[in-house]
Amino acid sequence: MGGLGFYTTATQALQGADLAGKTAVVTGGNSGIGLETVRALALAGAHVVLLSRSVDAGKKIAESIRAEGVLGSISVKRLDLADLSIVQACAEDINSTEARLDLLILNAGVMMTPFLHTAQGLELQIGTNHFGHFLFTQLLLDKVKMTAKEKSSPARVISLSSAAHQFPQKFDLGDIHYRHRKYQKQMAYGYSKLANVLFARELARRLEGTGVSAFSVHPGIIFASNLYRHLPPFRIPAVAWLFSKLFAFFLKSNSSGAATTVYAATAPGLDAQSGAYLYDCKVQKSSKLGQDMDLAARLWTTTEQQLSQVLKDGKLQ
Repeated sequence: MGGLGFYTTATQALQGADLAGKTAVVTGGNSGIGLETVRALALAGAHVVLLSRSVDAGKKIAESIRAEGVLGSISVKRLDLADLSIVQACAEDINSTEARLDLLILNAGVMMTPFLHTAQGLELQIGTNHFGHFLFTQLLLDKVKMTAKEKSSPARVISLSSAAHQFPQKFDLGDIHYRHRKYQKQMAYGYSKLANVLFARELARRLEGTGVSAFSVHPGIIFASNLYRHLPPFRIPAVAWLFSKLFAFFLKSNSSGAATTVYAATAPGLDAQSGAYLYDCKVQKSSKLGQDMDLAARLWTTTEQQLSQVLKDGKLQ
């Protein structure tokens, strides 16, 4: 797949791939790059399970994509990553209704929110972007591994990260949820995106020999995304318009933003690089912390321990 880069769209990243008979699950599939990911995969023949906090919103998007004459199919289910009980229910639903799971695309996320908490008391950004996806993946992983045994196509887990994973210069695993330090929403977002990179690294290590690969991706800066809704300047239409014009050269459309996700999910030859971080449809270097396998293992252990406590007690103590 040569010639792919910054301006590549999601459908171009597929390069004619035939996904008939394959099943993909996409979190946050009702808007932005998630929507474009669903569209591209369905156009290529996949059965796509579109996950959205609002089933009605998801169904409207699914219907609009179906109207384009896709080769595949789309079903819609509810997922709110900020409530682990809903994460569990969604995973149970998928496990009971889907015979296979070739592609698990962890696309949903929140960005630079005020200091808020999930239903179980986790800091909202890392609770949604990392903890919710971590639990969701664990609950679906047996089905992904079962599918990979067929060896008919790549079985992959794709974690949406960001260049913001480079913000942190250290990772304080002792206070992930800002109980004892000042909350900074930009840095908290960076921690959550670093967690996505580290999660993919450690997941890849744990999946060696199973036929399942894991990757993290930076989609680029997509200004037409709902992620920017928590940044006050961009709530002013004139400011948003000026930013989009001044920095148009550095911005991607939703479709080009989804391209690296689709590439990581379907490109042949990537399995040997499981755990890699990708941008512009290429394997790239993550930050130094993002390559720290010891940190990745410790984050995994910390996440497991905190999830165990939360699922037992209902709240983080």
